[in-house]
Amino acid sequence: MTQLHETAYPRLKADPSAQDLDEIYTLTHDEIAFIDKTVKRPIARSAAFIYLKLFQRLGYFVHIRDVPSAIRQHIVAQTGYRPARADELRQFDRTTARTTLIAALRRYLNVRPLDD
Repeated sequence: MTQLHETAYPRLKADPSAQDLDEIYTLTHDEIAFIDKTVKRPIARSAAFIYLKLFQRLGYFVHIRDVPSAIRQHIVAQTGYRPARADELRQFDRTTARTTLIAALRRYLNVRPLDD
């Protein structure tokens, strides 16, 4: 069986380089403006930034518990907001608000779930 590292599928590095963080996980002004306009709660806003960049990288939405802390910190640090704690983000992952947020991100990205 083919190993994951031998495939073309992007994956998350546990310890990404500064160059990887800058090239892959840097937010644009439009992305920040969209999330600022759409999401008002601080924890949900942090989650939205993370979900957005990870979807752009991987092509699917991941749970925040699966995102290395270096990537989470890099993404949220760009926003100027106080970063949500890891336990707050993991708790958000289990709420119905996650579903609503992902639907808004799909509309922004103009993508639909495969089962639609």
